Amino acid sequence: MEEQRKKEAAATIVGFGLAKAATSLGYLSAMGSVGQSVGFVTELWFMFASEAASIIVASLVIALACRGAVKPGSFAMWPGVAALVAGFAASAVFAQAGVALEMAPLLGVLYGIGQTVVSIAWLDIFSMQESERSHICMVCGLVLQAFIVAGSFCFGYGLAFDLIVCAMAACSLVCYRVSVALAHEPARTSALGDHGAGNAAQSLGEAVGGARAVAQSAGETIPVRRILLTFGPDYWCLFALVGVVGILHTSVLGSSSEHIVGDVSMAAPLFASTAVASAIALVASRRGNPAAAYKACLPVMLVVLSLMPFIGDALGPISGTIMIMCYDVCGMLFLFYIANASRETGVSSFALSGIYLIGSNAFLAFGLAAGLVVGAFSASRGVSLLTLLAFVALYPLGIAFVFAMRHSEREIDGGGASVLGAESTEGGRVFGDASEGDAAAGLVASGDAGANARLGGNEAIGDTTAEALRESVVSAGAALPHVSSPSDAVAQGRQVDD
Repeated sequence: MEEQRKKEAAATIVGFGLAKAATSLGYLSAMGSVGQSVGFVTELWFMFASEAASIIVASLVIALACRGAVKPGSFAMWPGVAALVAGFAASAVFAQAGVALEMAPLLGVLYGIGQTVVSIAWLDIFSMQESERSHICMVCGLVLQAFIVAGSFCFGYGLAFDLIVCAMAACSLVCYRVSVALAHEPARTSALGDHGAGNAAQSLGEAVGGARAVAQSAGETIPVRRILLTFGPDYWCLFALVGVVGILHTSVLGSSSEHIVGDVSMAAPLFASTAVASAIALVASRRGNPAAAYKACLPVMLVVLSLMPFIGDALGPISGTIMIMCYDVCGMLFLFYIANASRETGVSSFALSGIYLIGSNAFLAFGLAAGLVVGAFSASRGVSLLTLLAFVALYPLGIAFVFAMRHSEREIDGGGASVLGAESTEGGRVFGDASEGDAAAGLVASGDAGANARLGGNEAIGDTTAEALRESVVSAGAALPHVSSPSDAVAQGRQVDD
């Protein structure tokens, strides 16, 4: 059992790290079509095309998840890897023909498809793991990404670069298949009784995760509107920050202030943001919230934006580095947030990650377009560009902060955010075949034989899995109170482990 856990963790770390590195390098090099990275965004037409493709693919995944056609652990990552490999292969051909930049929109479409599919696939893996293990695997994967991306800056883009990135994407796919196979190994989800009383506590967390996965695969009906109402403020914080970064980049292109983003060394903010996000994720554990990180980053961003009209040129790339680092930290923490939210509320990770990708890409596209307008307006009207940029950027950051504060006040007044779907009276069940209480817990048995394998194999699962879990733990000498919410189930699992 322990050996299997180590193999799964190793495959997850290596696969996730290589996937993140491959997509990051594809982004920074515009799939190998540019000679060097310039700030956070490389080629605008590449970016607009990739964002449009990502929005379409993520919307399709959400639609399939709402219909129950996409099930946990069965998502196919190979189309995403194939798109990345095809994009880098096409980039090499276009480079030889001298038309790489002209074909950037096509490369952007391939990148958008590949990056979206790969991201959704790995978030599905993490949402099925226990919180502590998934956090450690994600942190190690992000550190691996930082080292690979930083090392790549020592070499120029070319055919060798394209081949290396393709190899990383292919290795990530192999690791993904290994992770999925080990996560669904019968030995990992065998009956609690087979482990004996001494291992019952260790098996409880696996049984809870397995039951949730079975419930999520049982033809759920996901209320997207309720998801937005519940998680919206956290999403809005990241979306606003993405838009501001887009405005910051394109508004200074072609101006005397272009060095603010053009001279940014992407390795420095990546290393710094990886360290900060990893520390927050490990310390905050399952309660890490990107809105809290946004509130901490906001004063720093406000200071930078306030100083830009006065000493913006003197700050140089420092201001751009700080803004990009704040975005990176919040973006990385959102990966942990999606996995945690899916585990604790029973909401499909496909829906949560799909909304995340749709919103972030849409707001980045909007920010890039708005930045072009700001730059053109400054040039035509003779208005100070940095003053106008600071003025325009402050508004979305402030609005997102207001949303986050109002959400925090509602949580305090209501004793915490309500479990999604538990209090809906208008068809608000997360899973169509489950009772209301079971939907909130995310531990509904659908009469599936796989659920019996996860929760005992020898005992039939009734209307809820709470009774089966209680009986299993009682047999090990511990009492499990009534499971009324996903967080209760997790908390009780930790108590038994202690």
